[in-house]
Amino acid sequence: MKRKHPIQNIHIDEHGIKRFVSNKIVDWLVDQIPGGLNTIARKFREDDSEDYEQLMMLIGYSLSGAWDLTYTNTVKPSTMAAAERKKIT
Repeated sequence: MKRKHPIQNIHIDEHGIKRFVSNKIVDWLVDQIPGGLNTIARKFREDDSEDYEQLMMLIGYSLSGAWDLTYTNTVKPSTMAAAERKKIT
């Protein structure tokens, strides 16, 4: 299955948690929207699921937190399985 977006690089943060490497520009943009990520989720989570998956990566979501989103169909298990196979940078 071809992905719409690549899997973001992964690193281990200062607390030992595996996270996607965030994009500072995307972080800033999310902060500019009134209601932030909650507003974005309500508008796009279901209709544009692959774009929403990519957003979770670009804001530096933890892998464990992203796995939790598989239960709400926000992130696909296949995406998370591919992320888990990715080498930590």
